[in-house]
Amino acid sequence: MRGSVKGNLLVAVINSKNDLNVLLNKKVYRIPVASFNKYLKNKWVPEFICFYQTLLFKEEGYRINYIARVLSFQEVKRQEIFPDEMPDAPKFDKKYYLFSVDKIQKLDSSIISRRRRRINFIISNTYLFESAKEINDLYIGNRMENKLWSAQKKIK
Repeated sequence: MRGSVKGNLLVAVINSKNDLNVLLNKKVYRIPVASFNKYLKNKWVPEFICFYQTLLFKEEGYRINYIARVLSFQEVKRQEIFPDEMPDAPKFDKKYYLFSVDKIQKLDSSIISRRRRRINFIISNTYLFESAKEINDLYIGNRMENKLWSAQKKIK
């Protein structure tokens, strides 16, 4: 993340069709507690989550297609999310933050990754999101970094 400003929008990754189905049908998204504490704690104010789909989604991949407002979140054990999972499953004892979201909006225009990159999380804000055309537009930077990025985009 460029800069150290807190953001109110998180770019989170959807890397399985099951996760997308859970999101769209149950309106929840999970983040491992360890990942949240390492990458997001004290950096993201949980207001919005948008969802970056990976290569698995073919023509819908390498882009953000959905956004939702966060209603609430709580720490849960994996078996609360997946009650049918066997106790010997590798992630059975893992803890997650489960985010409940409001209406999931499909974007009119996807925000694309021109470099088709893998990401973990991007902390951003709604101001940057409103004008973003590509993933790089979402990074929060200092004034100089933002000027450089704007100039670089004009050259393309």
